[in-house]
Amino acid sequence: MEGLDRRETLERLRTCKRLARLKIKNQARDTENQIEEAFEMLHKFLQRQECARISALKEEERQKIKSIMQRYMTCLFVLLGTEPKLY
Repeated sequence: MEGLDRRETLERLRTCKRLARLKIKNQARDTENQIEEAFEMLHKFLQRQECARISALKEEERQKIKSIMQRYMTCLFVLLGTEPKLY
């Protein structure tokens, strides 16, 4: 009888080990998926930020060029002694 109890105990230990291993693997897989998802969200956020900053930079560039052109035209009209014509 003692041998049978020992075998049952060993089998239970093996089962517990197998279940613990599966649980650990599942937890690791779930954590890995959460990490990947978090980084994907971060990546998308950073892409949106990049686009917004580049758009703002291009708009600033456009405004600066427009301002320089207006000043240039004003100086040109002053130098030529003429008034700008409004169309």
